[in-house]
Amino acid sequence: MKKIVILASFILFFGGLASHAAATEGTDASDHLIISFKDTIDYALLEEMGAVIHEEFDAISAVSVTLPSEQMVQAASNHSSIEYIEENAIVKAAAQTTTWGYKAIKANTATSLGYTGKGVKIAIIDSGINSKHPDLKVAGGVSKIENSSAFTDGNGHGTHVAGVIGAQNNSIGTVGVAPSASLYSVKVLSANGIGTLEGVVAGIQWAIDQKVDIINMSLTIDNDKQSLRNITKKAYDAGIVVVAAAGNEREKGLFKDVLFPARYSSVVAVGSVSKLNKLSYFSNYGASQELVAPGEGILSSFTNAKTTTQDDYAISEGTSVAAPFVAGTFAQYMEAYPHLSNKQLRETVKRATIDLGQKAVTICTVTGWCNH
Repeated sequence: MKKIVILASFILFFGGLASHAAATEGTDASDHLIISFKDTIDYALLEEMGAVIHEEFDAISAVSVTLPSEQMVQAASNHSSIEYIEENAIVKAAAQTTTWGYKAIKANTATSLGYTGKGVKIAIIDSGINSKHPDLKVAGGVSKIENSSAFTDGNGHGTHVAGVIGAQNNSIGTVGVAPSASLYSVKVLSANGIGTLEGVVAGIQWAIDQKVDIINMSLTIDNDKQSLRNITKKAYDAGIVVVAAAGNEREKGLFKDVLFPARYSSVVAVGSVSKLNKLSYFSNYGASQELVAPGEGILSSFTNAKTTTQDDYAISEGTSVAAPFVAGTFAQYMEAYPHLSNKQLRETVKRATIDLGQKAVTICTVTGWCNH
């Protein structure tokens, strides 16, 4: 089993949020199918089948569509040019709630050396980011939730994650791990913290097209999905560091490894530890776990449904808040070592770890910045 790793990085706070199990507005796409072609997307065949195209995923030669009948679905599944057909699925925010603080991380070291993520583009694939929050700057984004802006956040989860990574170094609130990084809001979760497989794949496709450097996904899905596996690999092959939350079901004993997409080898799987560097009671772990980071009771930016003020912060816990800590740390590394590939950066981070045993390990951000 791989050892888990905790980031003893530079920065102040970070958080995650509770999610709910029921889908609501913007997520009703149960009749959507993801069709992947063996070669290029066959638009002529799709037109012949009467397909309504919702999203295109060029990186994996796939589309999200609705087909007019079950018979047409069956016919499509037998067509020689189609590699696979996958039903849409629900993806949920990986998070919980409450307590603690932040100080298991050494925030001042990176800042004193001048590494704050400058020049690094980070896509936060989540519930959106409240761009009006006074502690956040959002460089751009896209929404895959119908009739919903990427720059609003009815759930608060994405805004909380954004604060962990990029809360500004100013006189209010908190400061993020990489406050100089460029944050991109990729909304794939609705106000209830629920989204679809289609939306997440589309969000990753958008991030690839935008040539971002890092993707953070503080969300989980229980089962392996080929389209999700393929698109995360495409992102990784494109040089992007892909980070995802391990999930918070440990107490239930349902899973022997982290959830997806964290379980994919192309993704850095992140679990949570307490301020005592102990694996959090809720944090999934297993053979695919790569790093752990503080994830209990973390303060970060949040969304007030009625107004936005400098008082809009919340404390929460979960692997959702540990993941952006890792994403922010990679941004620091990228600024410090711009010549390294994503694969080399991943190995560099691993070499900076402090072993906490089979279930937990502590990692410093840049090699030599922490005393082991």
